[in-house]
Amino acid sequence: MKIALAVVIPNFNHAHYLSDSLNSLMNQTRPPDRIIVVDDASTDNSIAVLEESRKRYGCIDIIRNEKNFGVVASTMRGLEAVTEEFVFMMAADDILMPTFFEESLALLMQNPQANLCVAHSAFLIGKNIDSNNRIKKPCENSQYLSPDRVLKALQEKKLWIPGHTAVYRTHAFRNEGAYIPELKWYSDWFLVYSMALRKGLCYIPEPLAAFRLLHESYSAKGRRDHKIVAEIIWNILNLLNSPKYLDVKEKFLASTLLHRWKEFQHEIKDNPNPWQSWKPRIKLFGAGGKINLATKKFLYSVGGEELLGFARLQYQRLANFVATR
Repeated sequence: MKIALAVVIPNFNHAHYLSDSLNSLMNQTRPPDRIIVVDDASTDNSIAVLEESRKRYGCIDIIRNEKNFGVVASTMRGLEAVTEEFVFMMAADDILMPTFFEESLALLMQNPQANLCVAHSAFLIGKNIDSNNRIKKPCENSQYLSPDRVLKALQEKKLWIPGHTAVYRTHAFRNEGAYIPELKWYSDWFLVYSMALRKGLCYIPEPLAAFRLLHESYSAKGRRDHKIVAEIIWNILNLLNSPKYLDVKEKFLASTLLHRWKEFQHEIKDNPNPWQSWKPRIKLFGAGGKINLATKKFLYSVGGEELLGFARLQYQRLANFVATR
């Protein structure tokens, strides 16, 4: 039985990268059945590049936004057009290795319990590909990792789930809430980890997709705006405290994922009295104004080493803060 795969690409002024990205898609050993490009009101020659590629390949649909809506909104507009069983969200400046789809789809078909498959990620710096072997891997062979194995690998810091390598079952992507606009460039991060902690995932330990490192990329520019970063973090915490995500809240806590947010450093540097601004946020995680043990653990996890630099000092300050409220 032939399975169908769609690729959604949001594009804004990336004409100079589009040809390489589209070529890497069509040079796959198992090419996608359809490529949906959502052009977000580009002012460069993106449309001309896309039209030329459509003439060449024939399977490219072009959706044009009348005005600029942003990456997440454009991606979700593309998702609305997807009717295929599997979907892959691709940045307009990334590239894929030739066997990426063949290996990802084969593993998903062998493991129907998994809703996504990810591969080890490489970095694209100019024209050079860094295979990124510095990051530890949870296994040496392609396989399905159960939710428990995912959690254990995260605790041991042997697993990175790169959203830009994720091939999804389309129905699961939609059922999980897809990309949440309020999370901006963290929307794929939150989605892949919540899905993996719930249902597990298929993992390929080979660098089959390359993420282009650019100083002016969507995520790179966003991370330099510390106020927006802080809001994203709080939006994530609010989501974890909502009924839909209570089943994964404790797993996020136990995974140490929230320890790793270096953005908390900026919150401290930019705010001489961070606890004051955190007070209304912290109330979200207490019942009746009381902070229970699980909440203390959660707040400690949110702080992490990156927040105050030293775990003991951090915990003491947090404990003192909680005790006086």
